[in-house]
Amino acid sequence: MVFAMVRATSELLKMPDNEADAWRQRTRDDLMCPVPRCSTPDLLAVHRETRRDGFRHKSSGGGDHKPESVFHVQAKGQIANWLRSEYPRSTTTIEKPSTPARERVADLMIESRAGHRVAFEVQYASLTIKHWKERHRSYSLDHKIADVWVFGHTGRQFKATADGILKLNELQQHIAASGAMVFWLNPITGQVATAEEVVYAGGQKYRIPACKEGAHKTSA
Repeated sequence: MVFAMVRATSELLKMPDNEADAWRQRTRDDLMCPVPRCSTPDLLAVHRETRRDGFRHKSSGGGDHKPESVFHVQAKGQIANWLRSEYPRSTTTIEKPSTPARERVADLMIESRAGHRVAFEVQYASLTIKHWKERHRSYSLDHKIADVWVFGHTGRQFKATADGILKLNELQQHIAASGAMVFWLNPITGQVATAEEVVYAGGQKYRIPACKEGAHKTSA
């Protein structure tokens, strides 16, 4: 865990590596576990020799939530930090309803001053193509909101072989075949991976967005 939540404001903060000592007092006084309804939200700042510095639960129970829940919250924090840095004049909100009736609640929403909106959905859990189509249609057709889908860096959404080939699941293949980019995010390292394939034309090699099952994993 590298993100924590500010108790007073619910803001998500990411601890820089090798700064656990400087964050210890603030962690005890002001920060808590970012996972909603955590049963033991108190945290400690921890320096680690073999991994980056971060947080752990003060109690031995560890909050009793699944790793995917922690990754999902931290991925939202990572994307929010990036959006606010790149587009400071726009408004970025975590858990933003698409309408006052809360027909759809985006993991993140960025809104420009002109009223343009882009929703970001972070997906660690399974999602069928049918349900993705329903959510995509709700955003793009019903509410005129562009939607970007970011998959988790571990578990069922990320299946890489030993030689670095990433196998797209059915949903990821469907998104790629639609012409959209497929993204994965590691919120701990801040790395983004995209799927691509290699094609040859006119004696030249080109890398293009993937639209088939096997694709090389790249990161930046």
